[in-house]
Amino acid sequence: MPEMNGIEATKLLIKEMPAVKIIALTMFDDESMVIDMLDAGATGYLMKNTNRKELIEAIETVLNHKPYFSDEITEKITRIVTNHVHSPIETPPSSFTEREKEIMCLICDEHTTKEIAYRLKLSSRTVEGHRLRIMDKIGAKSIAGIITYSVRSGIYSMKKIVGSKL
Repeated sequence: MPEMNGIEATKLLIKEMPAVKIIALTMFDDESMVIDMLDAGATGYLMKNTNRKELIEAIETVLNHKPYFSDEITEKITRIVTNHVHSPIETPPSSFTEREKEIMCLICDEHTTKEIAYRLKLSSRTVEGHRLRIMDKIGAKSIAGIITYSVRSGIYSMKKIVGSKL
């Protein structure tokens, strides 16, 4: 892209239009690029060599407020999370309320804010407030940060995500 890269464009779009959903369509699959794009706010990540069927599936999935990653990117994300499970955690799990832990697990299970609110009998605004406090406590910039922290800290069990899409 001549003016800015995809990560910068994603950050700008998310800042200007927070409700927008972005699927990265790229030829870059290195771990740092995937992490940076998810931290910027991308909801999906596909390689440029993806086929038409998968592209349509990704668009439909993201339109239904769920993240979508190609199989190779899902494997890469799982490897990233798995490699960081034993890294030191700055914010101890005890820093979170039971409600925050519950919301973190539901986020890891790919529930939308609206679904979490319904399930917990809360308003969407309350769930959003919890999500923002969680992100603030762990220094996360996106849902990807919450998922990574939740797995690394043991709040969300690895057994739930191994072999399934994040």
